[in-house]
Amino acid sequence: MENSIIFHPSLSARFEDFGIPIPIIDERAQKVVSHLKRKVQAIPIEQVKPLIKDDLLKVHCDNYIDHFFSQEIERVIYDCYDLQNYSLTKELNYSSFRDHLLFQAGASDLGIKLAIENGFSFFLGGGMHHARYKKGFGFCPIHDFLAAALKNGITPQDIVVIDIDAHQGDGTADIGNKLGVQTISFHMKDGWPLNDHSLEKVHSTFDIGINSSDEEKILQKTQEVLEKVSGKFYIVVAGTDAYEKDELPGTQSLKFNLETMVSWQKLIYEEIKKRNYPQYWLNAGGYGRFSWEPTAHFLNELL
Repeated sequence: MENSIIFHPSLSARFEDFGIPIPIIDERAQKVVSHLKRKVQAIPIEQVKPLIKDDLLKVHCDNYIDHFFSQEIERVIYDCYDLQNYSLTKELNYSSFRDHLLFQAGASDLGIKLAIENGFSFFLGGGMHHARYKKGFGFCPIHDFLAAALKNGITPQDIVVIDIDAHQGDGTADIGNKLGVQTISFHMKDGWPLNDHSLEKVHSTFDIGINSSDEEKILQKTQEVLEKVSGKFYIVVAGTDAYEKDELPGTQSLKFNLETMVSWQKLIYEEIKKRNYPQYWLNAGGYGRFSWEPTAHFLNELL
C-alpha cells in the first residue's frame, strides 16, 4: 500500500516560490507522510513525466490549449488565479509556472499507472477539478486527472469521478458531460462558483449539495448515490476543506468532524474495492494548519 502513495516536496503547489501569496500550506503532503504509521519515502522524481500538449487536448479545446502554450500564458494564469486580488512578492515567470503545472499534472499520470497496476494509489497533491473545457478557473488551469486518465487509454464512459471537496467539481462536470464521464460531486449547497456570473452553471451526473447539518446522513447519502453508478476506473477527489478545522473562510457552512471525514473516505474506498476495479485518489482542496489530518488518518486505516 505504501508503495502506492505519491509524494515528493517538488510536487507541492509552490505558489510562494513563484511570488503568488495564495494561502495554501505547502507542507500538507509532508505532514501527512510524517504522521503515517508506516514509513513512506518520496518517490524518485524522475518517475514523474510532465503532461504534454497532446494530453491536454484530450480534455480541453484547441483554442484554450493554444493560448496555454503561447505567450498568452500570462493572461491565462492571471485570470485563473485572480491575480488582480494579490500583490506578487516577486516577478512571476509565467512559462516556468506553466512547466511546474505540467509537472504536477504528470504525477496524476504516474498515479493512474500505479492504480491500474496495484488497484489503488493516492497522490498527495493535484486535483484541478475546476478547470473547464474552454478555460481554466478557480486556481485550476488544466484538468490534470482526466487528461492523465485518457492518456492511459481509459475509456471515458468507464470512468467514475467521486468528488468530496467542499466546492463543486464544476470543471470535471463540464468536461465529463462532453466525454461521457460519470461524475458525482458532494459540495456546499451554496458558495461556488463564488461571484463569477460569467460562467455557465454546469451539472454533474449527480450533484449532492450538503452543509454541516447533513453530517449524520452523509454516509447514507454516499451509499445511495454510489449504487447509481458503475464504472471500471474510479477517481476520488479527496479534498479536505469540508473538515471542521479547515481555515478557508468560504467553507464555513460545511464543517464535518474528523471521525466523519475518515469514515466517509473509508466508505468510498471499501465500496469501490468491492467492485474490484482500480481507484486513484488525489488531494484537491484543503487549507490551513490542520488540512493534513483527514488524509493521514484515512491512510493510516488502510496501511
